[in-house]
Amino acid sequence: MEPTNPAIALHNFNAVPRHIPDLLKTVNTSATELTAVAPLPKSPTAISILSYAREHLPTPTLHHSLRVFQYGVAIANDHFPSENLNLETYFVASLLHDIGTIPENISTALISFEFHGGIIAHGLLSAHDVKQADAVAEAIIRHQDIDDIGSGNITFLGALLQLATLYDNAGANDKLVADVTREFVVAEYPRLKWSSCFEAAITEECQRKPWSHTTKIGRDKFVGFIKGNTKGNAME
Repeated sequence: MEPTNPAIALHNFNAVPRHIPDLLKTVNTSATELTAVAPLPKSPTAISILSYAREHLPTPTLHHSLRVFQYGVAIANDHFPSENLNLETYFVASLLHDIGTIPENISTALISFEFHGGIIAHGLLSAHDVKQADAVAEAIIRHQDIDDIGSGNITFLGALLQLATLYDNAGANDKLVADVTREFVVAEYPRLKWSSCFEAAITEECQRKPWSHTTKIGRDKFVGFIKGNTKGNAME
């Protein structure tokens, strides 16, 4: 039998159900009320990618990405402790998951923004750790694979990125994160009218690329998700 690749556990490649309700069936839904944000990783890779993100992402997108990191860490610690989240890998995935939506990328690339983002992330991270690059690219490419049709699996890293982005964008599965935690995270990384920014990015993606992966869910459905985020929108 071929030995297990240690990168699978190290970078959270573990396969979990792609369908979020199935993933959440057996988890503890109790959320810890955190009154401080998690410290950001300080490794050379983390510092390098944070510097890149600060240079390239508009501030609302950067803040969204940092909130996604915070929410993901809270969700992993409370509900998936046995997965042993790799903080550095999840941090850089969070920072780069929307890199495909920035103006110079969404207006020039014909490829769907998540796929383009995965390619960019893989290029940036390959010099550091090619297996980490694989994990992050896979998670970014799959982070909008959220429809209820079909079954199959996704990596835990990808599932966590989905849960955290859906929570910040749409307030989905809100029992996974305590209200107090959200308040502290938003105080640290204000939303800056993020809902409007995200709606504009989704609209532009669908208009420029009517073949894009976003159209699988649909622009109107995404906008409905955004407008339904009453708690998040109230903090803008």
